[in-house]
Amino acid sequence: MKKLLFIAILSITVIFSQEECKGPDGDSKPTPFRHDKSFIKYSYNITIEDFLFCSAIFFSIVIPSFLIINKK
Repeated sequence: MKKLLFIAILSITVIFSQEECKGPDGDSKPTPFRHDKSFIKYSYNITIEDFLFCSAIFFSIVIPSFLIINKK
């Protein structure tokens, strides 16, 4: 369980990082939350209900997956 928690924290850190990521070929890969808006020009009108619905779907997939992986 500690390994999965570490992987989840690392994934969240990478997704929400504001630094430039370098790929294996030395190319810079944009992350979704960088301040440089030249790569990403999307706007989302999300409400609390939409956020809760998406969270419920996400966690209904992730939590059973963690339980199945831990049983093996």
